[in-house]
Amino acid sequence: MSFFQGKILLNFSGMINTNGTNWRAWIDVYRSINGGTFTGIAPQGSSGTTGANNSAGFFGSVRADASRLQAPMNLQYLDSPTYSLGNSIVYTLYARSGGSYNVEVPGANEQEPVVSMATEIAA
Repeated sequence: MSFFQGKILLNFSGMINTNGTNWRAWIDVYRSINGGTFTGIAPQGSSGTTGANNSAGFFGSVRADASRLQAPMNLQYLDSPTYSLGNSIVYTLYARSGGSYNVEVPGANEQEPVVSMATEIAA
């Protein structure tokens, strides 16, 4: 079986809403190759931890005043998955909160969808 090291440029754009004062939101992208388990692909810094509930993902945000954070977000990442010819690769954008509250992507009452694009880059 031959394995390939491809390059795929990911771009996710939309709105995020933390829904409350000092509430946090994290954004991550998970990848599945050929129907396998979805795993987070965000690079980890020196103080990063792994796992869906521990990783900071691609970015996290907090609002320190008396209102929620509702803002645009744009995530671009050049992924380099290893796969076999003919395998499907599925990417999923995940948002999570820092507690028992909900975060929203797109933000509340927003009409804009999240735009997701994956572009294969020639090696």
